[in-house]
Amino acid sequence: MLLTTGHTLEACEIARLHELGVYDLWIEYPGLDFLDNMYSPQLSQNQQRLCETLKYSFHDQVQRTESRLPIIQYQDIVQELVQSILDSATTMPFMSELAGVDDALLRHSSEVCVLGVMLGLRLEGYLVEQRRRLSGRYAKDVVNLGVGCMLHDIGELQLPEQERESRRMSSDESRAWERHVALGYSIVRGQVPPSAANIVLNHHQHFDGTGFPGLSVREEPQSGAQIHVFTRIAMAADTFQHLLYQDGMNYPAVYALWRIQQAPFRGWLDPVVLAALLAVVPPFLPGMVVQLNDRRHAIVIKTHEDAPCYPEVQILEGMNLMSRANVHGEREVVDLATTRGLSIESVDGFDVSEFLYGAKHVSNVRAPVPQQTLFV
Repeated sequence: MLLTTGHTLEACEIARLHELGVYDLWIEYPGLDFLDNMYSPQLSQNQQRLCETLKYSFHDQVQRTESRLPIIQYQDIVQELVQSILDSATTMPFMSELAGVDDALLRHSSEVCVLGVMLGLRLEGYLVEQRRRLSGRYAKDVVNLGVGCMLHDIGELQLPEQERESRRMSSDESRAWERHVALGYSIVRGQVPPSAANIVLNHHQHFDGTGFPGLSVREEPQSGAQIHVFTRIAMAADTFQHLLYQDGMNYPAVYALWRIQQAPFRGWLDPVVLAALLAVVPPFLPGMVVQLNDRRHAIVIKTHEDAPCYPEVQILEGMNLMSRANVHGEREVVDLATTRGLSIESVDGFDVSEFLYGAKHVSNVRAPVPQQTLFV
C-alpha cells in the first residue's frame, strides 16, 4: 500500500517506518506516466511521436542529471510544456513537420528542449533578475524556453540534405548550413512567443560575441546580456548535446563536461548558465558502474559537489578471503576524494582519466596501505 502510485505518506506512517528502521525509499523520479494520459485517438501520428519522444527524452535526461526540484512542480511544468507542443503541432504545420523527420533531428531537438527546461528551472532566480520587465511569476516561466529549444533547428528542414550535413565541414562549406537560423526564424516569427522565436534566431550567437547572428551580417553581433537569457540557456544545452553525440558515437558526460569548460566552448557560454549546467549534469551519478585505475570495477554511491569527478564508490571486485570486508558480507567503500592515487579510469570502456576535473580533498589524509594482490 505504501508504494502504490499516488499514495501520500502521512506523518504517522513516516514515524512508524522510522521505528522499523526504514529511513530511505527509492521512487521513480519524476514519474512521467501521467504523460500517457495525454494520448487520445484525436492525436495525429506525428503528435503521438512528439509526445513519445519527449517522454523518453525527459526520462533519459533524469537518469543523468542531479535534479532537486519538487516532484509536483516538475510534473506541472512537463505537462504544460508537452501540452503546449502538442497544441502547436495541431495549429502550426512546422511543428508537425519536425515530428515527421528523421529520428536524429527529433531526438536532438527534444533533448535540448528537456535540458533547457531543467536549466531554466535551476536558474529561476537568474531568470527573474534578467527579465525584470516581467513579474516574477512570468519571468521564471520556462514553457516558452522549452518551445524555443524544441524548434531551435527547425530551419534545417528548409535546407537541402547536402547543406544540412555541411555543418561538419570547413568554415567556407558550412556557411550554407548557417542559413538555417534565419530560415527557421522566418517560419516561427509571429507563430510562437518572441522569447521562443529569439532562440531559433540566435542560438548560435555566443556570449563572447563570436558565433553567427541570425540576421543580416551588416548588423552588429550580440554578446553577453544583449542575448536573451532563454537563448543563452538554449545555446548551452545545444552545445552540450552536440558534445555528447559526435560522429555517430555517444560520449560519457564527464567528457562533454570537460570539453565545454575548455576553449573555445567556455567563452561561448554565460558563466552563470555554465555553472548551472555543471550542477544539473554531474559527471558521475549514483548507480553508475566505473572502472578504477587499479583495474577494479566499482559502483558510484555518493557524489561531492566540490569534487564532482571523485565520488564515493563501492568496490564490486576483489572480494576474497583475505579481505576483512568479506568476513562481514560487506563490500569495500572508497571515497575517491580522500584517497590518494585512486581515481576513475574508464566508463563503458571509454578512457576518461584525462577528463577528470576539480580537486581531491587529500591534503591532510593519510594514504591507504596498497593491496598486495589485485583481483580482476
